[in-house]
Amino acid sequence: MRVAAAAAVLAWLGILGVSACGSGQSCGVADHGGSAGGFTTPYRALRSVLASHPQWLSETGWAVGGRTAHSVTFRSGNDSVDVVKVSGGGWIVAGVTACQ
Repeated sequence: MRVAAAAAVLAWLGILGVSACGSGQSCGVADHGGSAGGFTTPYRALRSVLASHPQWLSETGWAVGGRTAHSVTFRSGNDSVDVVKVSGGGWIVAGVTACQ
């Protein structure tokens, strides 16, 4: 059941990520994931994405754009990184949207 719920959340986050780009912009959307245990904080999960330097992704200006008990969305301009809490208590990167 938790797997199905997590899949539904990830699909929903992916749809939100695609719609975050403005009209006339090119967008790249990627699912990430990570180790089964995840990172200890949502911020460490964000830093892992930024350390890999994905194409078009902003390097600065990141702030929390939304937060629940089990998810955090970080935003910088039109770019976003969605992080979710897994059942083991760690945080994984669910999706990244980068707009150019």
